[in-house]
Amino acid sequence: MKNIPLSIIVLGSLIASILPPLAGAQSLNSKTMQSVVFIFGISDNGEQIGRASGVIISSKGDVATNKHVVEDDFGYSTKKLLVVPTNANEELDWECAWIPTKYIPSSKFDLAVLQAPTKKPCSINHYLEPVTELAPTGSRLQILGYPAIGQSFFHKSSLSLTTIGGQVSGRVNNGNDVTYQKTDAKIISGNSGGPVVDEKNRLIALAAATTTTNTGEDEVIGLIVPAMHIYSIFTPSGEATKSSGLLPPDVGSADWFSFAIGEFTAAGHISANASFRPGDMATRAEFIDLLIKAKGGVSGQYQSQSFSDVPLSSPFFAVFEEAGVNGWVKGSGDCYGKKPCNAKPNDRVNRAEAAALLNRAFGLDALSEAPAFNDNTEGAWFHDAIRTAADHCVLKGDANTGRVRPGDSMNRAEMAVMISRITKGQTYRNGCGEGQPASNRQSTTKTTPKAETINDPNKSPINICKDINAIYTSSTGQCACATGSTWNKAVTMCVTSDARCKENDRNAGYDPVRDTCQCENGTEPGADRKSCIPSCEATYGYASYRTSTGQCTCLAGYFLKDGQCKMQPYCGGGTFNSVSGTCNCSNGYYEKADGSCGVTPFCGNGYFDDINVTCVCTGGASMTSSGYCSKY
Repeated sequence: MKNIPLSIIVLGSLIASILPPLAGAQSLNSKTMQSVVFIFGISDNGEQIGRASGVIISSKGDVATNKHVVEDDFGYSTKKLLVVPTNANEELDWECAWIPTKYIPSSKFDLAVLQAPTKKPCSINHYLEPVTELAPTGSRLQILGYPAIGQSFFHKSSLSLTTIGGQVSGRVNNGNDVTYQKTDAKIISGNSGGPVVDEKNRLIALAAATTTTNTGEDEVIGLIVPAMHIYSIFTPSGEATKSSGLLPPDVGSADWFSFAIGEFTAAGHISANASFRPGDMATRAEFIDLLIKAKGGVSGQYQSQSFSDVPLSSPFFAVFEEAGVNGWVKGSGDCYGKKPCNAKPNDRVNRAEAAALLNRAFGLDALSEAPAFNDNTEGAWFHDAIRTAADHCVLKGDANTGRVRPGDSMNRAEMAVMISRITKGQTYRNGCGEGQPASNRQSTTKTTPKAETINDPNKSPINICKDINAIYTSSTGQCACATGSTWNKAVTMCVTSDARCKENDRNAGYDPVRDTCQCENGTEPGADRKSCIPSCEATYGYASYRTSTGQCTCLAGYFLKDGQCKMQPYCGGGTFNSVSGTCNCSNGYYEKADGSCGVTPFCGNGYFDDINVTCVCTGGASMTSSGYCSKY
């Protein structure tokens, strides 16, 4: 803030004049209201000092607020802070207050995260995840918080949740970064760090300060910090704390994507000595290159060119050939195996294409466990790919919107995170590596009956659980299926995961790494997406595919012969007969030895012998040096 050529009045250091009551916004939902927190400081002698607002941004209770709130108002110390949440009555819940355990500041923006302790007086039921994009100028917004209005500074009866309406009216840039956005909404002392949400209740910014225009009119402008910058210091899933190894010079250890970059630099897939360009849009070539490296690298020696626009001289030639021969990249219009065939290596890759590529490369099976995204259109070519990627935690969607933006291009940071996630073998049912499924997940958990509910007075809970192939958990009083087994409602007992994959003619194999049923070699998911059936490729060869009706057919340019899809011959001056598998030559053409149709040559005084491929002279004519018959 000190570098901005505006006279910033930092909130929390001044008490605003008493203002009329502010009307609340009817569009705000309960989740949004209960995500707001009141923050105040406690001096060494127990007196209350300073006040601000904040917003819960994770299921763990981590809170985002302004950096100046902690550093200027509260003297950097989290031990002097108390975070008070909002209850369902839109009142402060003092009995559920907690003291943060860690302070994570941003070096570039007026942002900080207060990490919550593992044990808190109450559970966290509502939070807002920051959006990942900048709110457009003109967007409607609501600012929430606990401003200093009414009676004494800390009188409990004067602390009420307040909303202030307005819109985004501009930007304040510092180099390439938008450090603040302007708003016409009145930001009041005590609102510092409070959430700013759009009409869809998405967290788009945090309230920060007010400034004047110095135009003679002294117009007051509100400043808000874009919420997407929170990811530069913290990610609600905790991924930012997992980075390892050296990082490229343009990737910071606190960047939300640094865990993925750290993994790939440690593995030698990304150079730590060169700029990574995380914000640049990823190309198909860059995506395929990192994908192949994550899969273990190029496995074969490739000499022939399959894609017309990826020549042998291209640095990406080998990775595209590897992806092509494995069926991960099929070219425009599924042209792989035909000429010409373009892979478009320099085109940007969108989220739907990336999901489809990753699903094919890692052989992921649809689990139908993750919630549907609002913009994943039923019947669209990418629908199943997006659902499957969500089932395996590769795509998680934008916070609080239910959207996944399948058609949007991805940047290189998002590319690295997606590929890193898929290598973890996580599933939605297992909480995507975050300990437990989210509260709104409809997951297939290993839930079994309580031992006490199985009425058998002659058996202990331990033996009752053994009878259903389960383990008794004394802390919960429940039977739990052991690792590698799952509760089966039909037989009311735990069955091994391998048996689960085989039951009901599912014909799948168990993948212990991903804890899922996977179709094994020679099989593929059937139309019901639950069972495995013989794959078209295993039955008819690599040049076959399954249509939307569930039938196997040959790719364009191939025909079925002797139970296999074979490439159609070049017919030249004729048409291909798929029944006979031969060329039907047109008038003026003859069938050559290779099966194609050649132009029948002019023989003059004679006729053409297509068996011996020569002119036969008649009527006394003789063969000339040019190959035709003449009487002269």
